[in-house]
Amino acid sequence: MKRAYRIISNHPEDMTIKGIENLTDEEREAYLGFGDDEDITIFRFDGEKCHWSEGEAVLAIAFADEEKIALMKRMDEKIHPGENLATYTKFEDITSEVLHSAHDTSIYGFMEEHVQRDFHVYRERYLEKDDILDKINIYGIDSLTENDMLFMQDRDMVDPFDK
Repeated sequence: MKRAYRIISNHPEDMTIKGIENLTDEEREAYLGFGDDEDITIFRFDGEKCHWSEGEAVLAIAFADEEKIALMKRMDEKIHPGENLATYTKFEDITSEVLHSAHDTSIYGFMEEHVQRDFHVYRERYLEKDDILDKINIYGIDSLTENDMLFMQDRDMVDPFDK
């Protein structure tokens, strides 16, 4: 199962460009390919909201398996050797938040609806009844959405963007 990750990196861009030289040709090709990967959405981030070009940091939403995330972490370590990676790059597994419809999408600014749609598609693909039961235990029965209730009744969820 692919998991949902939010990755925030505030390495200076010039450091990253120079650090790419530390990758092998194969790694460089894979690294540069992340920008074209349909399971990875990359934004500029000012610490509060995502923008098209403003902000010193990069925020990415990635739907990936553990192997791909491990590869991304290894590449980040090679690109930024000797840096405190916990300070500069954060890989956060947000799978539960996405499955529970509890992830705050307001930080995605101009791309909020796009991210919400991606999360809806992810839920359609990976949601299980145990996830809904976990949501009830964590957030209470009142947290259930129309789609949660439809899913528990083995009915098709409603695409909120078709309304």
